[in-house]
Amino acid sequence: MATLETLEAQLEDLKKEIAKAREETFNSAKEKDEQIAELKKELLNKVTTDNLIVNSNIGVGVREPETKGDVKLEIAGNILFNRNGDGGIFTGVGDQELNRYLQLSNSPELPTASGLKAGGVLVSDDYLFANPGKNDLVVKGNAEIHGEIRGKLWYSQEYEWRQGQPAVKMMRSGRTVAFLTYVRGKFEGNGEKVKVYESGGYWYLGGEAGDLGKDLKAKARCIGMP
Repeated sequence: MATLETLEAQLEDLKKEIAKAREETFNSAKEKDEQIAELKKELLNKVTTDNLIVNSNIGVGVREPETKGDVKLEIAGNILFNRNGDGGIFTGVGDQELNRYLQLSNSPELPTASGLKAGGVLVSDDYLFANPGKNDLVVKGNAEIHGEIRGKLWYSQEYEWRQGQPAVKMMRSGRTVAFLTYVRGKFEGNGEKVKVYESGGYWYLGGEAGDLGKDLKAKARCIGMP
């Protein structure tokens, strides 16, 4: 039969064992957390300071990245370009002109064309050619349109010429087209005329009265790009 002293001794031993088990558990959990933190730090340093090579697909914010259609990166959310200057996307490497396109498609399963929304668009081989503002489109070369053009077309003020005045200088001829909007006067068929013509890179509005012409008057506008 155990005595009171024996029971008290056994209880103390049990307390010590429990305390030791708790300490070992605490140390194990603490060590595990430290290992996780160290791995995170190592991975972060790897991503930010060295090259990161992934031999499979990458998914951001998805359960499993897409593998169809040669997809290598799938992102569920937005992409943020956070730098002091403009963001950029390169379509290749090397010092040769590759003549590649950046194509927007619906999905790997149905790769039909997708749309593009932009505030301002520059079409040029030189990105320093212009800085279009919002709602503006600047094209350095030709524009080929196979549909109907709708909306407002820019036009100049209405220029006016009267008989006896010198020709009136209007807009640049390389960026606009000129046309008559109003003609008045006495035309007797003796060389009287009013006209718009190009000279030195500008459009002009003028005329000739001839011998019998009287009160000749004309108006014109330019349309195109100011």
